[in-house]
Amino acid sequence: MLDSYPNHTSDVDQETIDAGENLMETLRQFKIEAKVSAIVKGPTVTMYELTLAPGVRVSSISNLADNIAMELAARQVRIVALFQGSRLLGLKCQMLIALLSVLKIFLVVWIFIRLQISQ
Repeated sequence: MLDSYPNHTSDVDQETIDAGENLMETLRQFKIEAKVSAIVKGPTVTMYELTLAPGVRVSSISNLADNIAMELAARQVRIVALFQGSRLLGLKCQMLIALLSVLKIFLVVWIFIRLQISQ
């Protein structure tokens, strides 16, 4: 058994930070005040932790999921309540570009295996 779990998150690059700023600007356009408090970037999903201003309802952000996905060029956006009763909210963005990269790798490996079998 593992005593500790390895950290699989990578460093957050400037493009992801810019996407976080774009996310805040998108929310401001709909008169929702929130601040990105943390970013956790994975290979295909990036999670933006938002601190909501007092009085902001989660449903107001949930209703904008399609708009947020379009602005962030994400395939899908999922809203996650991180802690019950807190002002923190998680926004998980499944990035389209990352998914295409994974599919490309899968396709290259599949072609390689097929070529090896045919020889």
